[in-house]
Amino acid sequence: MIKVSVILELNDEEGVYFLEKHLEANYDVKDFKILPNTEDLWEKDDVFKRLCKGVKDAQRIRDSYINQNNF
Repeated sequence: MIKVSVILELNDEEGVYFLEKHLEANYDVKDFKILPNTEDLWEKDDVFKRLCKGVKDAQRIRDSYINQNNF
């Protein structure tokens, strides 16, 4: 089994609703979430930038561990 994660930018809520229903009807969707817009936080908040860096570093470490130990 292969899992795929995709991030899309859509312009309207109706398109999001249609996409979610289409995916659920045709695929085994495990998770579907709408991500918040964090552009202002990224531009103005150094704490947020450090948090994002911490998350990215943790994901990289986790992925490396999985790749080394998932036989």
